[in-house]
Amino acid sequence: MKKIIIGCIIFLTTAQLSISGQTLNCNCGEISLRKVTAKSGLVLRELPNANSRKIAGIPFGEKVIVGIDYDFQKKEIIEDELGYWVRAKYHGHEGFLFNGFLSNLPEYDIVQDAEWELSLTGDKDYMGLFANSPEPFTQGEMQFKKVHIDTVEYIGENTVEVLGVMNVENERYPYYVFTGLNNYERNIDVRMFEMEEGNIYPGVMRTVYYSGSNYTLYATGQVMRSQNDSTENWETMTVKNYKVILERRSPDAVQHQVIMEKKEMPIAYWGSGGLANIRLAGDLDGDAQPDFIIENYIMEGYETSLFLSSEAEKGFLVKLVRKVFGACC
Repeated sequence: MKKIIIGCIIFLTTAQLSISGQTLNCNCGEISLRKVTAKSGLVLRELPNANSRKIAGIPFGEKVIVGIDYDFQKKEIIEDELGYWVRAKYHGHEGFLFNGFLSNLPEYDIVQDAEWELSLTGDKDYMGLFANSPEPFTQGEMQFKKVHIDTVEYIGENTVEVLGVMNVENERYPYYVFTGLNNYERNIDVRMFEMEEGNIYPGVMRTVYYSGSNYTLYATGQVMRSQNDSTENWETMTVKNYKVILERRSPDAVQHQVIMEKKEMPIAYWGSGGLANIRLAGDLDGDAQPDFIIENYIMEGYETSLFLSSEAEKGFLVKLVRKVFGACC
């Protein structure tokens, strides 16, 4: 058994993201699903202040998608609660909520590289996704099981930093680590995509078969050529009106959902840029429908998004429940 100390690095971006009426269009450092903790409910407001126009009321215990926008992190006290205003979307309405009346932790979390970045999220169980077959792994069963985390404190001059310590057996690392998913151990039929294989360019289709239906991810948009970069060896490109669409096709119905939309996306000369890159499709939440992990490589860093079918609103196939940013080493 081996113990690995794991930390976390955050990369901020100004890219805008909107997901078919279910989530935010904001310059947000992270996006997550949270619960309303105020017994009397919470008011979604037009602007980040308590006197702004009321857009909608959100009952106690309801889940709402929120994004931390670092332009609005001015802390204040409302009804003895210390917090700041965050962007939020609820049943198609977008505005601001005071986060002092939201759950402190995301309902779900995801860690993309468990060897070196794992932040502690309270007393939630950590569940890891482990491959049964040797590399290179593409499709088959993976083990979903609990990973054991200890803590270690590093005392600095003015701070105490608490890091996670994951027990790793036989040098076997999980592909991903989650919190919030069903915490029972099981095998999951998973389709993994390698980096180049998973890129979703306009006109490209990626299909998986699940529970009697074909699920296809494809992109639309206009590819615009730009002038060569400083090396004059590569031609850079930009995709305008970039959309990623999830289609479910069964014997009796066809359903579409736009899961990602950006007005303008660069394509780096190494082939990834900010375009969506599907990394995993499989039933992570145990509802017999596929869930998806999509990553966007954005020059100096990347963003990892977790889409769950069990949280999808009526008429939708999946819902974005967590998006985190990481810095490339």
